[in-house]
Amino acid sequence: MVSIPAPPPVTLPGPRSWWQKPKVRRRVIGLSYGAWTRVCAGEHCPSISRLYPQGAGGKVQVQTSKMYAADGRLISELGAERRTVLPLTEIPLPVRQAFIATEDKRFYNHHGIDFWRILGAIKNDLVTMSFAQGFSTITMQLARNIFPEEISREKTLTRKLKEARVAVEIEGNFPKDTILQLYLNQINLGAGAHGVEAAAQIYFGKHAQQLNVAEAATLAALPKLPAFYNPRTHPERAVRRRNVVLGLMRDQGFLTAEEVELWQAYPLVLTGNRTNYGDVAPYFVEWLRVQLDARFGRDLYEGPTGSSRGAPPTVSTSSRPRPQARTMDRSRPTSRARWWRSRRTRDTSAR
Repeated sequence: MVSIPAPPPVTLPGPRSWWQKPKVRRRVIGLSYGAWTRVCAGEHCPSISRLYPQGAGGKVQVQTSKMYAADGRLISELGAERRTVLPLTEIPLPVRQAFIATEDKRFYNHHGIDFWRILGAIKNDLVTMSFAQGFSTITMQLARNIFPEEISREKTLTRKLKEARVAVEIEGNFPKDTILQLYLNQINLGAGAHGVEAAAQIYFGKHAQQLNVAEAATLAALPKLPAFYNPRTHPERAVRRRNVVLGLMRDQGFLTAEEVELWQAYPLVLTGNRTNYGDVAPYFVEWLRVQLDARFGRDLYEGPTGSSRGAPPTVSTSSRPRPQARTMDRSRPTSRARWWRSRRTRDTSAR
């Protein structure tokens, strides 16, 4: 008996996705390209020429002017944003790794826009029916932070397109290490700190070069929500978020599992030193500020470093004329007291 093979199952073609429809695909591509090209029309996007010192209105990073006492103590900082700019070589590797693992794990592999991250964010937002997950790269964040007037923080498509356009332009004109250096010196880390050096001083009372891995992860936890994860006001949240950052560093191969376990157990130790200098010789500091303001003007508070106008001054109070504070040594008579005593002696002798 000859068996007749069963016919193969009939598969009906499924519905075609919009991307498989040539007409729809061309329309979407055309609209996307039009939005991309027109978003910066009419000079609606900032020019990155302002990042160059020699550019018109050059806008490199603003850092505070610092006043030091004769013994080397920092007694005041003058500026709209508390920042000390460091070259990338002075920012330790764990700090760089912590921020890359947290904010942009493919930083060295994209050209300003991480398309894989965009797809992941869209998928997550569709599943959760929210806009909870962002997709800004480090370069896009830098564009937003360097040009806050032109690129707002509104959650709109126009703002994202501007951010992306400027990010691509920055990537085309600056090497990756320069972009990372600009970002780590610019980012808002809460408590008035802008950049990792100022944040290291405010939270830990040390230079960025001295931060350990746990402290580096604590700073990298802040850009998402600086006030919410402030280690001084919300230490438990800060530690939880820090430990998430350490896990991300492990996932990127920056740390081993044993190292993560070690640093996750590290206590949060914040500095108890004063970070505001208003009570240190306030009258003299104000007098000196007036003198410097007359000499440097606006550059005293927001002068760009490396510009032709010069960096904001770092002033030692021992190098400026200043009122001399008088202290009385009770063990020795003053000149007036000696004069008065000698006169009384003469008068007594004359009698």
